[in-house]
Amino acid sequence: MWGGTHARTPDQVAADAKPPAPSMLTAAVERREMTDSVVLRATIATASRLDVAGPTLPEGTQPVVTRPAVAVGSTIEEGSVLAEVGGRPVFLLAGEVPVFRDMRPGDAGADIVQLQHALARLGLEPGAEDGNFGPSTEAALDRLYRSKGYLARLHEPSGPEGDTDGATRVQQAGERLAVAESSGDGAAISAARAELSAARSAQTALERESGAMVPFGEIVFVPTAPAIVVTSGAPVGTRLDGPLMTIAAGRSQLEVAINPAMESMVQIGDTATAENDRTGQTFAGTVVSFAYRPGTGDNPEGSTVAVLDTDPAIPLDLVDGNLRIVFVVGASDGPVLVVPAAAVFSRADGSTAVRRVEGGRTVGDVEIMVGFSADGFVEVTPRSDPLRAGDLVSLGR
Repeated sequence: MWGGTHARTPDQVAADAKPPAPSMLTAAVERREMTDSVVLRATIATASRLDVAGPTLPEGTQPVVTRPAVAVGSTIEEGSVLAEVGGRPVFLLAGEVPVFRDMRPGDAGADIVQLQHALARLGLEPGAEDGNFGPSTEAALDRLYRSKGYLARLHEPSGPEGDTDGATRVQQAGERLAVAESSGDGAAISAARAELSAARSAQTALERESGAMVPFGEIVFVPTAPAIVVTSGAPVGTRLDGPLMTIAAGRSQLEVAINPAMESMVQIGDTATAENDRTGQTFAGTVVSFAYRPGTGDNPEGSTVAVLDTDPAIPLDLVDGNLRIVFVVGASDGPVLVVPAAAVFSRADGSTAVRRVEGGRTVGDVEIMVGFSADGFVEVTPRSDPLRAGDLVSLGR
């Protein structure tokens, strides 16, 4: 009974072994705007990058890191201490003029102006922001150092006789005047009085130039704050032999290497979309300039780089990372009829057509003109027979 129920004839076996009837592959005609895009990787850079060398130290003090540097990736606000070397701090302040000297009482210049601006932003009341390092600036500087647990270094200039306050010279000139007056010699008295006046003027100048100062390297200026630490490789106890750290500041930008084939496709003002692969956040980019980057071992000939501003601004903590970026290098003239390229074929008479399908059967060819193509799709325009969005066309013949 079991065998009779399940037995099959040779004809049944042969029928089961036949391949299935081929199915027809179709696709729907679409109406949409077409774009041709290129996907690249963009490096995140900043307008300003600075190697921090460490402060100038007092005589006899060794350049040993005595406080941990701020960790890589950390954001540093204005007025913060970046690190400590030889017991001396390195402060971050905002300003366009780089530090190029000690800043001391009595000094004047653009660097003093921006020091005063920074102290004012921090609420330390430097007085007139006129570029003259006077008592109010000195007091504000002293408050900055004390707010972070330090004492400002003192500048003690030497007078002509080697004294640091002018008192010795004033005392000696006063003694000579007393001797001259006791002698009654008018010429000697006049000369002694002139010497005393000069000594007192020198003492006033010394006092004006004495006080809290900024040694070269104890303040780092960056164009805008905050900044971010890009590299930091000097642990506590290490003798500093090279940069203490590298910091970056300013608005982030994207840099994209453009190969020669693309140079004519990308222009200033062109737009692109960048995406963070990890978070999915997107940034609208606009090409603002081009730059040349010298060659390296992998690319000895160098490359042209497109520089893009973004909206919104890319967070500083992403600096030196990279994003996926898409440039649209071509587009159709508005919405058009679109079919897969596989649906288009050439006929014997040289014309181009697609084959319409209804109810699972082909119902005729539609002669077309082809236009813009991208990503495996083609813009088509029917010559005479109608072709509409939603119609089915055969893929392949």
